[in-house]
Amino acid sequence: MTSQLTLGQFLVRVVLVFFVVAVLYFLWQAAEILLLAFAGLLLGVFLRTLVALLRQVVPLPAGVAFAVVVVLLLLLGGGIGWLIAPRLSQDLSQLSTSVPNAFQQLSDRLTQYGWAQEIADQIPSFTQVVPSSGTIFTRITGTFSTALSVVSNLIFVLFTGIFLAANPGLYRNGILQLFPESRRSRMAEVIEEIITTLRWWLIGQLISMTVIGTLTGVALWLMGMTFALALGIIAGVFEFVPYVGPIVTGFLATLLAFVDGPMQALYVLLAYIAIQQFESNILTPMVHRYTVSLPPVLSLIGVLTMGALFGFVGILVATPLLAVIIILVKMLYIEEVLGEVTELPRQLLKS
Repeated sequence: MTSQLTLGQFLVRVVLVFFVVAVLYFLWQAAEILLLAFAGLLLGVFLRTLVALLRQVVPLPAGVAFAVVVVLLLLLGGGIGWLIAPRLSQDLSQLSTSVPNAFQQLSDRLTQYGWAQEIADQIPSFTQVVPSSGTIFTRITGTFSTALSVVSNLIFVLFTGIFLAANPGLYRNGILQLFPESRRSRMAEVIEEIITTLRWWLIGQLISMTVIGTLTGVALWLMGMTFALALGIIAGVFEFVPYVGPIVTGFLATLLAFVDGPMQALYVLLAYIAIQQFESNILTPMVHRYTVSLPPVLSLIGVLTMGALFGFVGILVATPLLAVIIILVKMLYIEEVLGEVTELPRQLLKS
C-alpha cells in the first residue's frame, strides 16, 4: 500500500527540485569563473609550498616569509625575462610567420604523391592562414578582445592565488563553519588531504616541465633548429597539460622542420618520440614515486572532456581537478559510505 503525498509535501519536493536545478544552472553559467578560481587555488598552494620550504631554512614569521617569496619570484621572473626575452621575442616573431609557410610547404610536398592528395587538400594554404585586407580590422579587433580577456583572467588568477596564500586559515575556517561541529574534524582532514595532493601534484608537474623543456630545447639546438629556445619553452609549458600538450608541441616542431626538408622533420619527430619514451618509462615513474600518481585513462578522459566543455581553461585545470575529485570520492564515499579502507597521497608519501 503506497502512501499518498500531502499537498505540503508535494510543494516541498517541487521547491527542492527547482532549487537543485537553479544551483546547477548557476554553476554551469559560472563555470569559467569557478575554474579560474581553482587555478588561483593552485597558485596559492604553490606559493604556500615555497613559504613552507623557506621557513624550514630560515625561521621567519609566516607573513614575512610570504613577502620574501613573492619578492624573490618577481626578481627571478624579471631576471629570466631580461636574459631570454630578446631572443625569445625574436624566435616567437619568426615562429608566427614560419608556421603558415610550413603548412604551405607540407601541402606542396604531399601533392607530389597521389595517395596524399586528399590530405594535402585539407591543409590550409598561406592565404587561408594569413587574414586578407578585407578582414584585417575584424581580426585586429578580435585579437585585442581576446588579449584583454586573457590579461583579465590572469590578473584574477594572480590575485586569487595571492589572497589565498596570504591568509589560508581564513578561507579554511570559513569552509569548515559551513558544516556541523561534529563533522568539522573530518572535513579538516579532507581539506588537508586535498592541499597535500595539489602540492605534490604541482611539484611533480614542475619537475616534468623543467626536464622535458630542457631536453627538448637542447635536442632541437643540437639538430640546428632555428627556434630551439622557443620550442623548448613551449614544450616545457605545454607539459603542464598531460598527453595533449606533448602531442601539440611535437606536431608543431615537426611541421616547422619540414621547412628544412623531410629528413629534418623525421629527425625531430624521432627526437620527440625518444623524449616522450623517456618521460613515460623513466621520468614519470620516478616522479610519481615521490609525488602523486593519477590513472592515465581517467586523466586523458578528463582533459578531453574539460577541453570540449570549457576550452583552454578546462584543459589547464582538468588534471588537478580530477585529483581533487578522486580524493573526495575516496574519503567521503568509499571510506564513509562503503566503510572501506583506501590509500591516500599522504599515506603513500609517508610510506
